Amino acid sequence: MDFKMEFNMETVKVLDLIFEHLPISMVLTDETGKIIIMNDHYLKYLNLKKEDVIGRPVEDVIPNTRLPIVLNTGLPEISEPHVYSDGVKGVVHRLPLYNDRGEISGCLGMVILDDIHDLDKLIEVNRFLDKKLTKYQNEVRSIYRAKYSFDQILGKSPVIQKLKCYAKRLARNDADILITGETGTGKELWAHAIHNESPRADYPFITVNCGAIPENLLESELFGYEEGAFTGAKKGGKMGKFQLAEGGTLFLDEIGDMPLLMQVKILRGSPRT
Repeated sequence: MDFKMEFNMETVKVLDLIFEHLPISMVLTDETGKIIIMNDHYLKYLNLKKEDVIGRPVEDVIPNTRLPIVLNTGLPEISEPHVYSDGVKGVVHRLPLYNDRGEISGCLGMVILDDIHDLDKLIEVNRFLDKKLTKYQNEVRSIYRAKYSFDQILGKSPVIQKLKCYAKRLARNDADILITGETGTGKELWAHAIHNESPRADYPFITVNCGAIPENLLESELFGYEEGAFTGAKKGGKMGKFQLAEGGTLFLDEIGDMPLLMQVKILRGSPRT
C-alpha cells in the first residue's frame, strides 16, 4: 500500500495539530530523513523538547531507528520490534510516504507499544481475569445444575424404557419439549434428566415456577430489566431467567398456570436457550 503525501508548511501544521492529540508516539521525517514532526507523547518519552529535534536527522534523535532504511528501500515495516538505547523493547510501524510523482517524500514512524513489558503485564492480567471468570462460571453452573439423570428414574416396565429412549432422542436436539402429567408424577425429574443427557449439560438448568410468581412480576422475572426501568427496580438492573439459562435449559414448571398473554410473549419473543 502506498501512502501519498506532499509536504508544505500548511500540511505540516495540520499534521502537527493532529499528532499532538494522539496517545501514541509518532515521528515524521522528510525524504532526507530529517524530522519534520515529533508529537508531544514521543518527546516526553525521549525526554526531549521540540526545538531539540525538528530539522535533525532522525538517527541522531532515535537510537537504532530503521526509518532511514525504510526511506531507502521504500518498504513498510508493520508491527516490528524496536530496542531503545536503554534496553526497553517496543513495537513500531514504519511507513514510507510518496508524492503524486511516485517519489518517496518522507517516512512515518508510530510506536504502538512503548514498552513490550506492558504487553506482558496485560497478558498476565487477562489470564488472571480469565481464571476468575472460569471460577465464577463454574460456581454458577454448580448452583444452576440439573440434579437427576435417567438412571435415577425408577421403573423397568416397557413403557418406562420406551419413554427413556424417546426422551434421550429428544435431548439431542434443540426443540422445545412439553412434559405433561399429573402433579407428583415427576415432570421435573424428567426435565433434569433430559438436560443432563443433552449437549447443554455443562450449562445452567434454570427452573421457573410459573404458578408461584405474581402476574405483574412474571415478565421482569423472565426477561429481566435495566436500572431505572420502573419504581423499585434494583440498582444495576437484573438478569432475566432467559439470560441466566443462556446455552442451557429453561424449565417452565406449571406453564399452564401462566397468563395466556405471557405465554404468547414467550412463544413470539423469547430467545432460544
